[in-house]
Amino acid sequence: MKSKNEQPAAAALPHPLLASTVVQLENGMTVVLHEDHRAPVIELQLWYRIGAVDEPAGLTGISHALEHMMFRGTPNVPAGEYHARVGRLGGQNNAFTTRDYTYYFVTLPSSDLETALQLEADRMQNLTLSETLFATEIEVVKEERRLSTENNAFRAFSEQMQGMVYADSAMRNPVVGHMQDLQRMKVADLRDWYGQWYAPNNAILVLAGDFDPAKARTLIEHHFGGIAKRALPERAAAGQATALKQQRLALKKPSASSLITFQWRLSPDMPPGDLAALDVLAEMLANDYQERRLALASDSLYASFDFPSRTEPSFVFSATPADSASLSELEAAMDNQISLLHGAGLYREMLERAQQRMLARNYFSYDALSNRARELGLLALYGMTPRQYADHLGRMQQVTLQDLERVVKRYLGNERRVVGVLEALPLDQVQAGTSGVVHGH
Repeated sequence: MKSKNEQPAAAALPHPLLASTVVQLENGMTVVLHEDHRAPVIELQLWYRIGAVDEPAGLTGISHALEHMMFRGTPNVPAGEYHARVGRLGGQNNAFTTRDYTYYFVTLPSSDLETALQLEADRMQNLTLSETLFATEIEVVKEERRLSTENNAFRAFSEQMQGMVYADSAMRNPVVGHMQDLQRMKVADLRDWYGQWYAPNNAILVLAGDFDPAKARTLIEHHFGGIAKRALPERAAAGQATALKQQRLALKKPSASSLITFQWRLSPDMPPGDLAALDVLAEMLANDYQERRLALASDSLYASFDFPSRTEPSFVFSATPADSASLSELEAAMDNQISLLHGAGLYREMLERAQQRMLARNYFSYDALSNRARELGLLALYGMTPRQYADHLGRMQQVTLQDLERVVKRYLGNERRVVGVLEALPLDQVQAGTSGVVHGH
C-alpha cells in the first residue's frame, strides 16, 4: 500500500479538460473550445446563468417553462422544425433546467457545425412565444409536475426538505415550479424572462469535438458576435447558512420504500481544503464507510456534497431501511455513523479506496465527449478554470483522516441539520390519497 505522502501515479496524467481554450466575445458571451478529433462529431452547448434560484415568489418554474418553449419555434424555424432538422442530420438534442442554470445541447456531424450555430443563435434572439403554443406547453409542464413530484414520494419529500432547509432563500424553489404558480403563469411573463436573461452576456457557448479552431471562432463570431448585450437585472443576494434548530420533517406517502435524510446547510465561502475533504467524505459515506449497525439497518445509502453552487452548498446523507429494521433503528444508526466521524471511526484504507475511486471515475468519465463539454460548461458557469478544477482533484488525493474529522466537526453539527423521515404507506393507498405531513422540531 502506498504511503499517504506518495502521489498516485495516475494523478500525474494531464487532465483532459486542460486542453481547452476560453475566449470572450465583445458582447460578453463566453466561448469555450475543446478539440477532440477521435470521431467526426461536434457537441454544441449553450448555457444560461438562469435557474430556479433566480425566480421571485409567484413565478417559480418560469425558467423551466421557458426551456420548453425554446423548442416551440421562431419565425425562421417553425414549431417542430428544430427537432426535425437535427434528426434529418442524424443528430440529437435536449435541454435541462436546474436550480443554477438552463442549458441546451445538440450533437451533430462535424460537417454541420454551422447548422448548430445558426439554430442556437436564432433561438437566443427570435423566440416566437405565441399564446396558443404556450397554452399547450404549460399543460405539459403541469403534467410533468404531477408525474415527477406530486405522484413521486421521494421527489415530493425532497421538495419539502429543500423548503425547510432553505426556508429564507430562493434555494427552496422547485425547478418545475409550484402548481399554483404554473396555473397563473402567462406568456407575457415568459417574454419578460426571455428578454431579461437570454442575452449573450449571460451565456456560455461550449464547442467540443472535431472542428478547426480558427474556422469555428470565425463562425461563432459571425452568428453570435452581432447579438447585442443587455443590462441584466440585479440578482437576489445569496443567502447565508443559518442555524436550523434541529428541525424535523415527517412525511407519510404511498411509496415502495421509506427514507431518512440528514441535510446540512453550509457556508458558501469554505476554504479549498474543506471543500476537498467534504467531497471525499461524501464518497466514503455513500460507498464504503459503514458502521456495523448502519450496515445491518440500511438497504441502501446515499451521500452527496453539493459543490460547486451559485449560492449555498449542502451536504446530504440518506438511507433506506432494511426489511428487518425500523425507521427509529435506522435513524439511530445514522446518528451513530456521524458520531464516529468525529474520531476513532475513521479508517485509512477506506479513505484511500475512496480517493482512488474518485480519481479513476473522474478520468474515465471524460472518455465521453458530452461529459467533457458539460464539465467545461459547468466550470465556466461557476467561475472556475479547468486548472482550478484539476487542483481540486489533486487536493482530494491529499485529504487526511484529520481533515475529515475537522470538517465534520466544523460543518456537520446538529445546529445546521434538518432530519427528514419519509414513512412509506402501501402503494394501493395512492388512489385514496392517504398522506400526511408534519413539521416540527
